[in-house]
Amino acid sequence: QFEPLYASQRCGEATQQELYSTYRLLVRNMSKVSHDDTEEFSSIPRTMKCALIARQASKVHPDLVRVDTQPIPKRTRSDQLLINVRAVALAPGDVRVVTGECSLFQSPGNFPYIPGGDLAGTVVETSETSRFQVGDEIISMFQIPKPLNAEYAVVSEKLTEIKPLQLSWDDAACLTSSAVAAHLAAKLHLNESQRVLILGAGGGVGRFLIQMAKIVGCWVATTSTDTTLQDLGADEVIDYRTENWWERPEFQDDPLDIVFDLGVGGQDAWYHAKSSQVLKKASQGGKYISFSPPNPNPVIRNPLQLIGMTLNIVTQSLMGKLWDRPEWIWHSGLDLQPGTLEEILDLVMTGKLRIEQDPISPLTMTKEDIVKGLELMQARRAHGKVVILVNSSFSSS
Repeated sequence: QFEPLYASQRCGEATQQELYSTYRLLVRNMSKVSHDDTEEFSSIPRTMKCALIARQASKVHPDLVRVDTQPIPKRTRSDQLLINVRAVALAPGDVRVVTGECSLFQSPGNFPYIPGGDLAGTVVETSETSRFQVGDEIISMFQIPKPLNAEYAVVSEKLTEIKPLQLSWDDAACLTSSAVAAHLAAKLHLNESQRVLILGAGGGVGRFLIQMAKIVGCWVATTSTDTTLQDLGADEVIDYRTENWWERPEFQDDPLDIVFDLGVGGQDAWYHAKSSQVLKKASQGGKYISFSPPNPNPVIRNPLQLIGMTLNIVTQSLMGKLWDRPEWIWHSGLDLQPGTLEEILDLVMTGKLRIEQDPISPLTMTKEDIVKGLELMQARRAHGKVVILVNSSFSSS
């Protein structure tokens, strides 16, 4: 009931802030349960149902996946929480773990392993000193890699925030990594009135980044086959199948301030951005910000390959500074700072940030659906977040 008052133009700025602070406190208190409601968590089972990946493979296929039973994970530190998982969001990183392309720093250690990204769920076990209580509904960001696609998971308290009751489990699971990456990019690089192009804006990060850029006050164009991105605020949606963005006369007449490459353009897109003069030079503030290394599909299985990638990043970054080209920046993007998740939830709860899932979502915890979700991640064709609902009803397939 506080939301309409907070949004009302009749309220002064100070009054709005006071009202929303009260509203946020109510949401947190309502997300906690009474002592009687915690009875369902008083007896944690010894085993859980989970998704398992049997081995590494170059391509996701049904033989890799099974739904099985495993022991409940244990907390090993006081800053960890045991969560009864309700929903899990998948990400491209889940596929990299399956393929082993970046096994030097994205490896499960042993197979079979439980895949999964960000989650939403309920706290069932915590330490006496924790800011969370048993029964709290939360969202939490993954650690690389972390087994989350299961009925129970252990998460880090510092990567966790209270989930407002108004958010569904599947929508809540969409927020942590993708929204955090977009929020950080907007905070670091965007200013009012800038002209921005987002390459590959149809996925989870892109949809949040469009909205973050519009909140800042930017003019935003995107490349995508999905014209519904205009509903999120995109001023132009360029169908890359029929048009080359670097050939647009209006970009040449009025160059862009920033190009965000969400891991789809690579070296070809960078070449077109710097040679076609549709992006301002570094001396004019022009930036090409890539969410992936120069090679959007890196293979990093040993230290030598890591050194090669690092040298490539450093070289590409220096070129824009030594020569008058656009500045090339690698945005690694998942440095979760205190208060960030709370800021993102504030944007969602005040209607400024929409959560969008791919049309196939939410999926269920079955072998068929898990394969379907991972295949969509590998093809990089998701239009929004891909979410798996986790509950006590599992298929034996």
